[in-house]
Amino acid sequence: MADFARLAQAIRAASASRNWLQEDLIRESGVGRSTVQRLWKGASQVMPTLTIKSQLERTLGWTPGSIDTILDGGDPTPLSGSSTSATSAPEPPATADTQSSTLPLAARDVLEQGELLDTEVIDLSRPGADFHLLVVAKVGIKDDAEKREKMRDVIEQWLMLRKGIRDMADYRPGPDAAPDGSSDSPSGDA
Repeated sequence: MADFARLAQAIRAASASRNWLQEDLIRESGVGRSTVQRLWKGASQVMPTLTIKSQLERTLGWTPGSIDTILDGGDPTPLSGSSTSATSAPEPPATADTQSSTLPLAARDVLEQGELLDTEVIDLSRPGADFHLLVVAKVGIKDDAEKREKMRDVIEQWLMLRKGIRDMADYRPGPDAAPDGSSDSPSGDA
């Protein structure tokens, strides 16, 4: 069984060796806030994706496969030449283009444009089905004079959308629900 508490301890220790708080790890790794929060606390019982593992391993100065080793009870292997001092910056996270050339061309084009506003990995898994939704919020405002006001509007819209997405992800249909989420049981309304 995967030891998520051990992984949380290793992530916190590696972050502390860099004088990082949870927010620093989120910023440096590019991994979504909710994912890092769950892993930091050891609250995750869902195996991180290969991309998330790769981003965290690279950011924390571990060799590929270290997260799996930790989950199996071992210790991470530092990258050769990796330093834990706060002055040495980790390698920047790989771009979406270098991580996955299997993304459709339209998705890669969008990912390469604009500024990254936020990312969110939403766990929609159900028993027997591992499913995650990745939301990448990008903004591409070109006019600097109006940028601040437009950015406020964009951020407000994103926060409302993110709340709605999280609310949908938290929705769990009852046992009588059909696959589309509707109820098969009679409503009592005649």
